[in-house]
Amino acid sequence: MKQYSRDIDRVISLLAYMVKKSDKDGLDIYFTQTLKKVNSKRSSKLSTSIHQETFVGIPDMRGRLQNIMQEHINKFGTLVYPPKTLLGRQPRPRPQRPLSFYVLTDAQWQPTNVGGFIKDLVQSMKAKGCPKEHVAIQFIRFGNDEGSIKKLDELDHGLGLKAIGMDIVDHTYWDGNVWKHLLGALNDWYDDDPT
Repeated sequence: MKQYSRDIDRVISLLAYMVKKSDKDGLDIYFTQTLKKVNSKRSSKLSTSIHQETFVGIPDMRGRLQNIMQEHINKFGTLVYPPKTLLGRQPRPRPQRPLSFYVLTDAQWQPTNVGGFIKDLVQSMKAKGCPKEHVAIQFIRFGNDEGSIKKLDELDHGLGLKAIGMDIVDHTYWDGNVWKHLLGALNDWYDDDPT
């Protein structure tokens, strides 16, 4: 991924700028080859964080996705209790906020069953009564390796999630439609767009 660092910087800068106000405590960037997490409300800090990472080795994408998402999975179906107001009133509890995961990848990872993890995630969502929009996984691809494209297309279209109304995955190329980057895993119209 090191050879794509300039392009990754551009994608992170743009996406972070567009969504930074949607999360009050800032956006998180995780890396697949380390346990490092960067949190910031500033898109510039998020985009420059990739230049401090070494992109070596072959990541275990299934294990890392599971590690990153586990905290969210544990909260499926639970309510969040906001802090009391200045007047001492307790606001009504609200459902856990939905999450979007943007996976910037060349899909050169260990041969682990990422699709199996995504299917298990969907089953957990269904068991807890979570709607399709509760979790979105957008794979944004760098490079043109045929095997990687096939792998990501399989995750996007080959898991049978659309048939059960739970298509939470999309795959697109890094310099494609930015609205598809943001909404492809959430909105069927964008998901079906081939760009």
